[in-house]
Amino acid sequence: RSDIYSVGCVALWMLAALLWTKYYLSLWILTDTYVIRVVQNNLFNRQVAAWNADTIRDVTARIEGAFETTLDYGSVYLQTIDTGDDQYIAATPLPHPDAVRASILAHIHAYRDEDVASNQESLLRSISHELKGHLARSEATFASILEGDFGEVPTPLKHIAGEALADTRVGVETVMDILDSANLKKGTLTYTMTRFDLLTAVRESIVALRHDAEQRGIEIAFNDTGHPC
Repeated sequence: RSDIYSVGCVALWMLAALLWTKYYLSLWILTDTYVIRVVQNNLFNRQVAAWNADTIRDVTARIEGAFETTLDYGSVYLQTIDTGDDQYIAATPLPHPDAVRASILAHIHAYRDEDVASNQESLLRSISHELKGHLARSEATFASILEGDFGEVPTPLKHIAGEALADTRVGVETVMDILDSANLKKGTLTYTMTRFDLLTAVRESIVALRHDAEQRGIEIAFNDTGHPC
């Protein structure tokens, strides 16, 4: 009897060790780009499956019956672009299936948001650098006109080229400021809040715009406490 009892205890211990090993070594791994499922079927049988986060269409958690509800056990089903509408990849059983589902979905959404933000950043930087290139070429053209590289030009044309050169340089500086201070991935722009003289800024703007306004027959008038501008 003692031998039978000992054999039974050893068998029970081995069964418990096997169940514990299957439970402990079966896990989910979430990386930057993949959802990995490791299933330990027995001591010498392990299955590893990986899905790109961008290919997962749906994640479903199921808890069925009083036993699973009491122990918070259940199944998680993944649907990818490679499976049909009614076909799922099952991972069962596992504890806290709702929490596992929520974690996978949060990871997928974060991955997709980061991917979209990265693509937007790349596109915006490409557009900004392209715009900067066009402005730089325009700046070089106007500067060449003013310096006489194309020969003598009429005075009115020189004046127009000078104004265009100044505007183009402002455009280049603006694009460079945006590229230097913007975090296109987060959609934010860094700026420094400082005090400035609003009256002086208004005066300078009027002086800068007055010539163009007069060319179009428009009069700009501004009065600030008895100091006409």
